[in-house]
Amino acid sequence: MDKNELQEFINVNISDLNQNRFDYLNKLKLTDILKRENIYLYKAKNIQTSEGLIKTLINSDLMSHEENILVEFWGKLAIFASQVGIYSIDLEIIDNKIRYSEDFNKEYSKVINKFNREFLNTYFLEDGSIDWIKILKLNSENKLSI
Repeated sequence: MDKNELQEFINVNISDLNQNRFDYLNKLKLTDILKRENIYLYKAKNIQTSEGLIKTLINSDLMSHEENILVEFWGKLAIFASQVGIYSIDLEIIDNKIRYSEDFNKEYSKVINKFNREFLNTYFLEDGSIDWIKILKLNSENKLSI
């Protein structure tokens, strides 16, 4: 195997990894995140704004998903490398496609804004405070039905 085959394998899989991340972001639903996350932790952190809570929820969810897809990528890379007799790889990822990062940030901002609108309409009280009881009830009901 030559360096070009390994480079091609990495490029294809990094591209797939980035697309997976992008697709996951676009499929997120606020209600699903509120049901899945440990809402009691966020209440205990005394988060008082929709944007603060939304960003924290999305970032936590994305981090968990990204960890899973990175584990899958490293596993594929290890199998591929071992099959061709490479047992040590010093990998440095340089993304020359700045556009992908810009596109992801635009989509991330859209999701934050969309979730903020939904959150304000559904989980805010008239006085402008977060309706933690409604959120905790939604989250607890989901846990009880499992």
